Amino acid sequence: MNSDAARSVTSYDFDCLVFIGRFQPPHLGHLAIIREALKQARQVIVMVGSSWQARSLRNPWHFDERQAMIRSGFDNADNQRLEITPLLDALYNDDVWVRDVQRKVRDLAAPANARLPRIGLIGANRGQSSYYLSLFPQWESVSVPLVEGISASQIRERLFRSPGSTDDYLSTGAYHDLPPGVVESVGKFCKGEAYHRLLEEQQLLDQYRQAWSQAPYPPIFVTVNAVVVQSGHVLLVKRTAAPAKAYSRYPAGLSTPMSDY
Repeated sequence: MNSDAARSVTSYDFDCLVFIGRFQPPHLGHLAIIREALKQARQVIVMVGSSWQARSLRNPWHFDERQAMIRSGFDNADNQRLEITPLLDALYNDDVWVRDVQRKVRDLAAPANARLPRIGLIGANRGQSSYYLSLFPQWESVSVPLVEGISASQIRERLFRSPGSTDDYLSTGAYHDLPPGVVESVGKFCKGEAYHRLLEEQQLLDQYRQAWSQAPYPPIFVTVNAVVVQSGHVLLVKRTAAPAKAYSRYPAGLSTPMSDY
């Protein structure tokens, strides 16, 4: 058992610290925050956002894959103090999202010896991406320094825009901002069908942007979706080409681009 796990319950500043993120994928910056939380709290709840989303370039990994990647960075003693739970998005409705977070924390937080547990939110203060730190005034906020130079979006960019060199990245350790367990998981992911489907989608989007790069005005693409209900059934279509190949969706169409008046 490591030294942090061996500390007595009364030596922790918090009963529970909550860390919210998408972890697409989990990187060393995420793990640094979780390790700091484990130093300050006897229990850490990691809430994985955008769970149960269909795979996309922004959300390549499912919840169970991200949970396994996070746990791979910690030993058994630390994992016993980690609760990792999925969190759904509530687009354009902060109130619904806040209530969901509060409910999950209430259900998962361990009892604090017949007293109200001291709960806090922990995260790196990086502007809009950590705006949630201000949405829970009843909980204390713990801000840790941002690990500079690490960005999940840049990791995904390398993954899908440099496909020919993916094996080189993994074999030479150029993914220096990912923990070893995550590097291994990413390597397996890159050999699967899901990766190649997303790779096809990235290439299509790049071609589409290139085709409109010389337009005399910034093009605006307007889509129209229809919800068709018949006898209690909703009509869905299955896409046979990228983007979103093989996924079901409402019938939809793309209008001709127009200028921004």
